[in-house]
Amino acid sequence: MSYQSLPISEDTKRLLDMLREKKAELDKYKKVKGFWLGVTVGMGFLSLYVFYYYILLPLPSNSILIFKKITEHSLGISLLIGVLSSHFLSKYYTDKHQKAKKKYDDLRYEAIDRFSGNWLKSKEAKIIDTISAEMKKKYGINLTSKT
Repeated sequence: MSYQSLPISEDTKRLLDMLREKKAELDKYKKVKGFWLGVTVGMGFLSLYVFYYYILLPLPSNSILIFKKITEHSLGISLLIGVLSSHFLSKYYTDKHQKAKKKYDDLRYEAIDRFSGNWLKSKEAKIIDTISAEMKKKYGINLTSKT
């Protein structure tokens, strides 16, 4: 039984629909953030490997020669640009994920307050249990507690 067919107000249905949309957006940003974090770590390890074996080992410990060797080859510059780009993209999507999580949590808290405030006193408390169970089962959204 879907919450859409239950006898609840249209604004409550809209709130639950918005909550589903925010949850989907949050999950999307979580996946993208994880992808870019993995790319950043992988490129970082690759850069360290290339830097150590191809630049530090063959050269004496002269920082000017090391800097010249890094900027001399396109591989060094490409890896440096790649690491920096993936780092900034990872940071960007981490910030987007944090903003989406805050919006989702605020909306979820509003739904919890709405349901616990005026439904506990009415005879239709079974409806809120049905809605909470459906949202938890289908979408992974907890409407029973704020933690």
